[in-house]
Amino acid sequence: MLLIIGMVGPVSAAETYVCIGEQSTGFKWNGSAWERAGFHADKFVISQGETKSDYVVKQPGSNRIAHRCERAAIGAMAAPQMACGGLAYNFIFNFETLRFQEFHGLGYVEGDSPGNTPYIMIGKCTKL
Repeated sequence: MLLIIGMVGPVSAAETYVCIGEQSTGFKWNGSAWERAGFHADKFVISQGETKSDYVVKQPGSNRIAHRCERAAIGAMAAPQMACGGLAYNFIFNFETLRFQEFHGLGYVEGDSPGNTPYIMIGKCTKL
């Protein structure tokens, strides 16, 4: 039994990053015109999922997944960044610079409405 335990290598820890938004801006419809609007810069936790290429993005203390991500491979190497989401709501993270960008891209193109407010947030992450 000890021989089997000795042959099993250490379990590699899943990658986790804590990200803090540094700046955020966007636009909102005020009823008669679009104007610049300030947005709260959020915090995020990026965690590796069930496989080495799967990641999820959540806000600290929440179980709700804000973004599901897949880190692509370039040949045998993992890509230096990953893009999560789609046209409307997107999150991009660079594993080398440890920077992220989140944006909500719809709103303005759908017409004049106070409901959808396009924005962009930028920030930096720390690997735990």
